Amino acid sequence: MRPGMSINRSARCTSPPWSGRTGTSSPRPILNWGRLTTRPPSCHPARAIRRGFIPRRAPISHGLWTPPNTSAPPPPTERTPPMPQAELPEPPLLEPPEHSERVRDALRRAVAALTTCDYSEQMVHEALGEAGLTALAKRCPAGARRRLRLRAAAQAVGEQSPAAQSPGCRGESSWDPARRRAQLIVSAVYLRTPHPRADLEAIFGPSLTEELVDTGLWRSTGAGVGGVLPDLYAPSVDIRPIRSTPHGGSEIIIASDADASLDLRVPRSDFVPGVGNAPRSLLGTIPPRPGRRILDLGCGSGVLGLILATADPHAQVTATDISPRALMFAAASAASVTDGRVRLLHGSWFDPVEGEEFDTIVCNPPFLIGPGAQRHVYRDGGLELDGASRLVISQAPDYLADGGSAHLLASWALGEGESAAQRVAGWIPNRGVRAWVVRREEVNIEEYVATWIADEAVDPRSAEGTRLAEGWLDYLEAKGIHRIGFGWVHMRRIEGPSEVTVETMDHPLAPGAYLGTEVAEWFERAEWVAQVENADVLRTSFAVRPTVALEIVDIPDGAARLGFVHHHRRLVRTDGPAWSHDIDEHLQAILAGLSPHGLDLGDVVELYCAARDIAAEQVREQAATAIVELVRHGLVLPAELIAEDTEEV
Repeated sequence: MRPGMSINRSARCTSPPWSGRTGTSSPRPILNWGRLTTRPPSCHPARAIRRGFIPRRAPISHGLWTPPNTSAPPPPTERTPPMPQAELPEPPLLEPPEHSERVRDALRRAVAALTTCDYSEQMVHEALGEAGLTALAKRCPAGARRRLRLRAAAQAVGEQSPAAQSPGCRGESSWDPARRRAQLIVSAVYLRTPHPRADLEAIFGPSLTEELVDTGLWRSTGAGVGGVLPDLYAPSVDIRPIRSTPHGGSEIIIASDADASLDLRVPRSDFVPGVGNAPRSLLGTIPPRPGRRILDLGCGSGVLGLILATADPHAQVTATDISPRALMFAAASAASVTDGRVRLLHGSWFDPVEGEEFDTIVCNPPFLIGPGAQRHVYRDGGLELDGASRLVISQAPDYLADGGSAHLLASWALGEGESAAQRVAGWIPNRGVRAWVVRREEVNIEEYVATWIADEAVDPRSAEGTRLAEGWLDYLEAKGIHRIGFGWVHMRRIEGPSEVTVETMDHPLAPGAYLGTEVAEWFERAEWVAQVENADVLRTSFAVRPTVALEIVDIPDGAARLGFVHHHRRLVRTDGPAWSHDIDEHLQAILAGLSPHGLDLGDVVELYCAARDIAAEQVREQAATAIVELVRHGLVLPAELIAEDTEEV
């Protein structure tokens, strides 16, 4: 076993280090070698990892001989195509529905009906196009509705207008009833645009439409004029599709309270969010094939658990929440997963599953850092400061089966000079856990408070916003909190003393980057590192990951004002987390000699030193240490963790 592996050295954690062998099981192959492809380094700017004492934006350095250094122009204007129908008014603010069995059942039937209609992200994309989706992302619903009308009109009249030539719109001259119905669904459901009752009946049928109106899931906007024009109805909830390609790619539909993306609204105290950035962020870090027994703790509208239920036809999902309204929405959302593999339980934290074990636990907890008052149940856990994150991180391992894993979002409050490593490592049990804590962001308390006040649709400049901000900031200052961090916490159940690694990954990642495979591989690499000494490393064959690029950068010689001088030599992962490490020319030469089927590291070092007439003893130890650090971040992989693809040449 390698000593000192319990707390990552660069994390500078003051907690007592843990040590101990974590088991003798053989590590599993983690890399399908034959299917990896290399992308040109020009497409992937170097990103640096910053951990603890490493300077800002400086990559990790490994030196064997010298100390390591700490938009197209707009289209021409055309006449707007004739509209196939009168323009519809903007929707008013509608009261959300109350919790009841009747509301739940009607909402379930609506989700089931939309599932039958193939309501999906693809349908939304085809109806709105890139321009419409961009308008929504910019919080301009009028732009999205306009783009939908233009595309519908172009189809109706068969004109090849700029709108019709945009992606996803074919400008067909024949009327397509299926496309018309899809556009109607996107307008009435996704964009929450008011429509006549007849349009709703075309989507849901007369009976279900009657139930949706009676239960308040669709409400009259009062837009009818003296019986001449029909009343218009708009939804008081959000019903939106979501698909996660890494987790099976199946479409599900999530029902939730209406958010503020289409209008200005202050969420009620029991507001239930839908498909937001937080669950999407966590989904992007959950490994594929998460296991058969899955717990979605604090499920809200059910995004995480239902997505994972579609990834494995044999998965059994338990979803819990303290909010009855959240479980109402989750039950409705589950209608898009038709095989009944989702169990919904009401209760606080882990109480509903006391005594049970799971292969995977996922949780997007109410991690808002504040005084503990529950202004909004979905984000205020009722515990002071970072108590909600601490509770979930400290208790989740008790509910993991052997080898099971937990994947959590968390935040932590930091005092003057306190690090995330010091704060979070103290929450993890002393035994039985291998943890990877990834800090994605850290801000001062002023920025944090302003962000979360705006999250509840309160302008921080208003009198109400000023009152909230002053009280919140006074509270944090009185508690000695100066900064607040946010990130992911991944834990696996192991035997023996716990091991904790805390790292910073706050550099931008590629849009839509999926890190779930990286998380799974990280645990396999960490297990390998924990079980080897330097002597074992020297007896191992390695390979450089195919998606690694070598950067050698020279810059103009400012002193001589002539020629160039060397600036850095760097290995960069062009995939996943985009880790980068500085190396020197000697380590570069040794890496060039590595092969999973070739000489072990010790022999490669011996040959290099013999060719350079260098004493090999010191180089061997330095090379072994450097290789271990590269293995941690997956730039170099030991042969035993590489799964060869025998079907490919």
